[in-house]
Amino acid sequence: MGKKFLLLLTLALPVCSFAGNLTVFNTGVNSLGVALPAGQVDPHYHDTIPANTVYTGNYGPWPNPGTVASWIEPDLSYGGAYGGGLYNLDYQTTVDLTGFDPASVSIVGVWATDNFGTNILVNGHATGNTSPTWSSLTGFTLSGASGFFTPGVNTLDFQWGNGGGPGGLLVEFTSATANAAGTGTPEPATFLLLGAGLAGVGLLRRRRQP
Repeated sequence: MGKKFLLLLTLALPVCSFAGNLTVFNTGVNSLGVALPAGQVDPHYHDTIPANTVYTGNYGPWPNPGTVASWIEPDLSYGGAYGGGLYNLDYQTTVDLTGFDPASVSIVGVWATDNFGTNILVNGHATGNTSPTWSSLTGFTLSGASGFFTPGVNTLDFQWGNGGGPGGLLVEFTSATANAAGTGTPEPATFLLLGAGLAGVGLLRRRRQP
């Protein structure tokens, strides 16, 4: 009886998923994730329209992210001198999903823009996330369920614009996870097997009763 009981329990175990952390960088940080001083070049973000250098710097009235991030802008005067202060930019970074299941990706964060954030793109696909103000942080979620993520290196684009005066972008990721490739989540058939296994355990117990 003991052997049959163990066999049924083994068959009843569901397939587990294993979540791991993804490497994605906040704006204006070094390779250790620590905020860079003002005037430094951001090593993880670049401007795609046009392809210009991105600098760090926290303008006085902007919310201060502390040591976890820094605002980034297109010049060394908080963006005020770039294009006369009137521009629309696309700042891009990457996330590597090698070894992860793209469908299981969950990236959560907040962003702020001076003056306005128009969209966040995943591999060129619009997600509809906007940032309406520079004075507070707006939340966003990028999910693998959208189907936009793919194996390997993926691009995240933060599109924003300025209507005059200082202009900048702040992005802070609060979590970024995905399941290891090939682990998945329990399938319906697995749950059916689990039910059958528990039923078998019940039968064994009945047979052992006098």
